[in-house]
Amino acid sequence: MKQKEFSRKICMASFLGRCLGKILKAHTLSKQKSINPILEGGSFYVRGYNNSTEIEKAGPKYRVGINNVSVFYGFCGKHDKELFSVFEDDEISLLNEKKLKKQLGLMMFRTLCKELYLKQGLSSLYSKSEDYMDRSLDSIPEREKNRDLLLEGSLLAIKDLRSAIKNLQGKIKNENYNNIRYVLIEIPYVIDVSFDSAFIPDIDKQNELERKNFELFAYTTLFENNKTYICFIWNKDSFICEDFIRSVEEARNLKNFIYSFVFCEARELIIRASWWEAFSPETRKEIESKNFYEHFGSWSKRDIIYRSNIT
Repeated sequence: MKQKEFSRKICMASFLGRCLGKILKAHTLSKQKSINPILEGGSFYVRGYNNSTEIEKAGPKYRVGINNVSVFYGFCGKHDKELFSVFEDDEISLLNEKKLKKQLGLMMFRTLCKELYLKQGLSSLYSKSEDYMDRSLDSIPEREKNRDLLLEGSLLAIKDLRSAIKNLQGKIKNENYNNIRYVLIEIPYVIDVSFDSAFIPDIDKQNELERKNFELFAYTTLFENNKTYICFIWNKDSFICEDFIRSVEEARNLKNFIYSFVFCEARELIIRASWWEAFSPETRKEIESKNFYEHFGSWSKRDIIYRSNIT
């Protein structure tokens, strides 16, 4: 059942017109720019694979190859090429702000589409009590209550993602990305992890403000010219997102902050095998238990370049 829910074929860019070509099994994380640079011996570590929903634990569970991670059947061949070649085939446009915002806006669109695809699959699973019940719970009523809570959260996430994607659809149709906000963190070498996901910051605060749709941002990694670009992307006037991003910039140990964040939150997380295997068994257990301390080390502040269009 799970395989069926996460292998349905749709084009999430059909709003642009007629679809052509087969629905692709495409990588959300760019194969060439986000995965291959940390591939060793044909494999790497991941927390889950083939659209795994398991992100409860921080540490990786599997060592897999490139075809078993960060893929979904979300776009036809025509729209996949039209939309994403602007950053798949071109370098990040650091000297052309207009093109850069388009690149980042389309990265965000693909990330959110993948999140929506997964959440829709999850909601279908959660609605089938016999197919998706937590067997570790002692009683059927406990299992059903847990399932209903998961379904409720999944449906709320679908609502927020649809709202954010609709906003981006307007930008894409009109070729107007002026409201895209971003922070790019440039590191002058390839780091040991790559990640891609969406995140809703400060849920409690947003609940207190009685938001109809929660603010969220996308974050992803690209490796180009032996450099790393960690990209945070959101919409203008998402002040809660900006507050979170400022906390990133103000972090005393940026590397530990970002690694701790993505090991907790990222849906897509791939990890260089030799880097993970260099940790002692004790340290791995600490990380898997989300006790990060300063395990991830630090970057020299001289190595870090921030590029941003927020003030």
